[in-house]
Amino acid sequence: MRHGAKTIEYISRKAWHKGTFVAYALRRFRGAPLAIYIGDEETDEDAFRALADGMTIRVGKSRKSAAQYFLRSQTEVAVFLQNLVHAADELASAQSDGKRSKRK
Repeated sequence: MRHGAKTIEYISRKAWHKGTFVAYALRRFRGAPLAIYIGDEETDEDAFRALADGMTIRVGKSRKSAAQYFLRSQTEVAVFLQNLVHAADELASAQSDGKRSKRK
């Protein structure tokens, strides 16, 4: 068992942790365009290390994090996710418009 700031994580005897789950999910969902992992606990570091080909974001200060990017707060996470959804919507709309114009 590991304790986080507001969590208790029970660890399987089969050596599963967040990093092994990330590796499993990547194998299971092969072909996904981009995996993004956001975490704010020491227990997320295993996942940050396991996700070398994705995007890892640590929330809050940590000098020794394996994450590629950092956000200061949960508020910044919400803004990031809103911007990500907006960008995805715009891309889908542009692709849809492009398909329509090719049909004409």
